[in-house]
Amino acid sequence: MAEWTEQDVKQIREWDEKEHPRGQPNNAGQFVEKSSGNRKNQGAKAWNNDLTPRGQTDIPIGCTKIGYVQKELGVSYERAQEYVDAIDAYADNRYSAIRAFQQGQSVENQEEISKISRDIEDYIKKAPRWNGGETFRGVGLSDKELQRFTVGSEHDMKGVSSWSNEITIAEDFANEYKSYGYAVIFHSPTQNRGTAIRHLSKYPGSSGENEVLASKESKYKVLKRETDAYNRIHIYLEEM
Repeated sequence: MAEWTEQDVKQIREWDEKEHPRGQPNNAGQFVEKSSGNRKNQGAKAWNNDLTPRGQTDIPIGCTKIGYVQKELGVSYERAQEYVDAIDAYADNRYSAIRAFQQGQSVENQEEISKISRDIEDYIKKAPRWNGGETFRGVGLSDKELQRFTVGSEHDMKGVSSWSNEITIAEDFANEYKSYGYAVIFHSPTQNRGTAIRHLSKYPGSSGENEVLASKESKYKVLKRETDAYNRIHIYLEEM
């Protein structure tokens, strides 16, 4: 995406206030018909879109999340809102249900969860690929789960997964969930099926998670394992 200009910011304000049907006079509070007939041709192919890979980014002052996504991906306001809503749902209270659904389990509100899952995966495929360096994921694993991660073994993350480009964030999550058995930190030097979402996160700023969202289709091979001075287990991965 090209550099942002004052005209871009002005245009996005106009999109937010005028283009969307709820922004038109007498439309406040009405439902919007979900039709793709007037959408721009999104055209981006999975894992091979035309957008320049990047690391974390921030939304320019005066822009909104929806307006930013609309410009960056070249999609309609409605589709941009669906992407933002899906990521908000994932970060909020739908995380477990989304991952369970992606593992083939039955969940409550399955139709809603199915749509959120599709929208998240579609966003990841269309957004700029991550190229901001090594990423880290902190989890808690049982002894049985940990035994699966032998050197040379291959794994996915059982659904869409959250990573951070700051190891301290992963350490915090690993420490929080070590009650499952073991505090584990995954290291991956690349996320070719992932994208940065700090600019869309519910937890932005200096206290945020610097989150990178990786597709359910991401797969990894274990290169080595180490244990640190705090008995946290570090598993070094190679993306496949």
